[in-house]
Amino acid sequence: MSHASRPTTLTLIAIATCATLTSMDAAAQTRRRTPPNRQGTATPAQTPAQAPVAPQPSLDEAPDDAPTGGADADALVQAVQAAALADSADGARSIARLLMVGIPPRAAASALDALGVLGLPEGAPAVLRFLDHRRATLRRHAVAAAQAIHTPELVAALAAKLGDSDERVRVEAATALAEVGALREVPQAFAAFERDVDAMQGARGSALAHELAKLIARAGTQEHVTRLLGFLRRAPLETMSDALTIAVRRADIPDPIKVRIVNDVGNLATPGVRAFLTGIADAPRECGAAASRAARTAADRISASE
Repeated sequence: MSHASRPTTLTLIAIATCATLTSMDAAAQTRRRTPPNRQGTATPAQTPAQAPVAPQPSLDEAPDDAPTGGADADALVQAVQAAALADSADGARSIARLLMVGIPPRAAASALDALGVLGLPEGAPAVLRFLDHRRATLRRHAVAAAQAIHTPELVAALAAKLGDSDERVRVEAATALAEVGALREVPQAFAAFERDVDAMQGARGSALAHELAKLIARAGTQEHVTRLLGFLRRAPLETMSDALTIAVRRADIPDPIKVRIVNDVGNLATPGVRAFLTGIADAPRECGAAASRAARTAADRISASE
């Protein structure tokens, strides 16, 4: 065999992993289809020394405190990790099939992470299902995978997670949407942002409102950014400052809107204003000369009044 035709290490890993996953997948489906022997005696296909193989419960059927270790889980974790290294659509499909059949939670978390590493649409159906899983921890793994794959269906499902029952899922869904620049989901983000601001208690605001504001500033239109600025006196500056910095740094936002952001923040008598203004003033290339000058003027005014 010539050097050019010799299979690479990753190719061999992919072939071996896909075969392993396929056999595990078939075995898991066989266990789920095999009815237990109600009398506890050997079936005709078994010797008296063999016990019936109990079907593996799906994740939805497993109690919250179910053990997640064991040889089967370890083997599955190793297999899905190898499939991620192989970087193949076949590996993603095999991992997705295992998730749809039902595997232990620790292995399911590893499988979702692997699908996220691959970032291939073949994993989308399984990730979509796990976004609605009853375990919040697995929903969070699914959110991360959905961010990496971000098919239109997954992006829409991430927007639905802004109303999840678990706060960490809501926050991570907002972060994921901001990272993929989900313009179509900005109206839902605004609705969730306004609800959270209205329910906000304390001067620091909430992590969810902070991430939603960043999503709106990064993915929204000029009109969205202007509307977001209208919340400046309703929400703490700590909630808004990162989002407004993102908006000022956007090349497609006109200078008049950037200067208005700077001036509105400069008129606040709250901690953190000077740090915000200094950050804009020191970055004229990223923020634009007009916004940078306005920030320097406002910062100097605050210093003179102290």
